[in-house]
Amino acid sequence: MVQSFPVIDLHAHWFAPSTLDILGKRKEAPRIGQQGEGLAIWRTGAGAGKGGAFPLGPQWTDVKKRLAHLDEAGIAHQLLSWPTTLGVDAALPASETLNLWTAWNDETSSLERFRFNLVHIQRL
Repeated sequence: MVQSFPVIDLHAHWFAPSTLDILGKRKEAPRIGQQGEGLAIWRTGAGAGKGGAFPLGPQWTDVKKRLAHLDEAGIAHQLLSWPTTLGVDAALPASETLNLWTAWNDETSSLERFRFNLVHIQRL
């Protein structure tokens, strides 16, 4: 008898609408804005690599598309965390990150209304 176990993605990131709004209002990196047909984040500091724009596909911002992809790939659960590797944390003073992370936590917590297969880690 073959047992099957649910597939769990333990490393995924998401930008909440509030993140797009907050970083979208910035004139300097880190900021999010349109690049061609999609979104991109302009980074600076630690995690920025060579800098410049990093394209953000719809999986970064669109929960319904993410859930459809999870279904297609047979993934039962996905752990969401703040995308620290993109350099936002290191490039902003702590005073500017409080609203960003608070809003992200609140919106990420509200994802339960979509399904119970998205899990997140709150920023402490």
